[in-house]
Amino acid sequence: MCDTLFDALSRLHYGEDSTDDFVFTNAKGLPLDTHWVSKELWYPTLKKAGLAKRRAYETRHTAAVLHIAALENPLYISQMLGHSDSRLLFDVYAPYVANASQQDGKAFDNLMNKLAPS
Repeated sequence: MCDTLFDALSRLHYGEDSTDDFVFTNAKGLPLDTHWVSKELWYPTLKKAGLAKRRAYETRHTAAVLHIAALENPLYISQMLGHSDSRLLFDVYAPYVANASQQDGKAFDNLMNKLAPS
């Protein structure tokens, strides 16, 4: 999780008299029901924004691809996604990693030329 998001969620959580680990709760202080969130909040928000219907869970894939496109460290991305092994990141997102730089080996060639010019 990026620092900006962590800070925002921390302010939301610690701004309340909450003793549990949940940031978003119902009126009784219990975790929100995911089916209710999808039906009453998520899908109507997507529709209002003119976006195609998709499960909220799919946004984790969007986040992963955006981090890859930003050339973030793959180990950081794996940890952020909760993967116990970074190989999963490469197994799932290899096509996006390959397209992130659009250089296909040229970056390595450039580095080698800087280190040992011909």
